[in-house]
Amino acid sequence: IICFVLSVFLAVAFLSPSRAQAYLVQTNGRLDYLLYPKHDPKIVVVGRVTAFKFPPPPKDGFMLNEPDISFDVEFHVDAVLFGSLKTDTLTLHEDGFVWPSVLVEQKAGAYCILILYDNRVEREGEAKLAINAVVPAKPGKFTTAATYDALRPVLIEQILAQLADEKNLARQWHLLRQVAPILDKEHVHAVEPFLASKNTWVRRAALGAV
Repeated sequence: IICFVLSVFLAVAFLSPSRAQAYLVQTNGRLDYLLYPKHDPKIVVVGRVTAFKFPPPPKDGFMLNEPDISFDVEFHVDAVLFGSLKTDTLTLHEDGFVWPSVLVEQKAGAYCILILYDNRVEREGEAKLAINAVVPAKPGKFTTAATYDALRPVLIEQILAQLADEKNLARQWHLLRQVAPILDKEHVHAVEPFLASKNTWVRRAALGAV
């Protein structure tokens, strides 16, 4: 993450020496970190993306407007997996979050889980939520978890369901990397077949997961 942020800073600095600017970006968060009880409060929802909206190209060329970093996403909530939310429709403005397109396509219709940072307290009650992580999912029956420990198996099973059907090596690697920090002993068997992958990176990711 540090290298990525530094590379963005240097790129902007060299391309615009007279008006050097830096932009902080956030990649898809580690699930073990995000689900740590003592960290910032989270709201976790599952549902379908109904629309993506992207900003127009900047007139002066000095604004960051990469489509996977700066966007608005409209999201229909099928279920709240953790926390409390009174609406089933979300419109989230992101300016610095790198959407994980390999895991979940950045297009309307994509079904996924969103782990949201709830900073309404910091903003004096304003309903402002920000994406911390995106997890691929499949439609089904979901219930609200009372604790992060109860939520963790739900995320594991959703990721492993994607992994079981996946043939693309790059996406296998990303799925293995996402599930690895939270994988428990009960689900290790689902990862073991990838230890025999002919692809070195997939094999290493599987080894790291088990």
